[in-house]
Amino acid sequence: MRGALAFELELTGLKQDLHSGVYGGAIPNPLHALSGMLAALHDKHGRVSIPGFYDAVKQWDQAERAYMKKVGSTDQQILQRSGAIRAAGEPGFTLYESTTIRPSLSINGIIGGYQGKGTKAVIPTKATAKISMRLVPNQDPKEIEAMFRQFIAHIKPPNMKLKITKHMAAESVFIDRNHSVVQAAVKAYQYGFGKKPVFFA
Repeated sequence: MRGALAFELELTGLKQDLHSGVYGGAIPNPLHALSGMLAALHDKHGRVSIPGFYDAVKQWDQAERAYMKKVGSTDQQILQRSGAIRAAGEPGFTLYESTTIRPSLSINGIIGGYQGKGTKAVIPTKATAKISMRLVPNQDPKEIEAMFRQFIAHIKPPNMKLKITKHMAAESVFIDRNHSVVQAAVKAYQYGFGKKPVFFA
């Protein structure tokens, strides 16, 4: 089971909201700046851009990947269940692998500026984004957090203030299917339901 890290970024560029008809094109916009920062978190291939992010990721052999392909959902099944038209993520991995043995970074929300109906010509004081990561075996949440903070500090516009708040951190969980405790659970499952768990199918 993948672990998690969750952050909130608050980028402040102004003391007060300004009118875009008066200041648009002349004053830095926190929403523009934050959007650029968020876009920089992934490269054009869909991989997380944070230096060192993948260094400790556990590598699985071909036998395990073949087994996952056999028992896991297909790309088409995942797309169909999600309602998405196209897939995203790392090249070279199935969507099932992308949601299990590979780490990820997601932008969960963006807040800033005028949120009501219609339009309002405003350059907002600040912009906020909520971000979460899913971590896999061998990725230490503390190490990933340090990498993330360093990368964000590097891409932050120099003329704006940034506040980073961590909301959650959890390590991933890896259980050996051949461990004696798991084997006992398999026998109990088979006794109770008449079938082996899917990872022993």
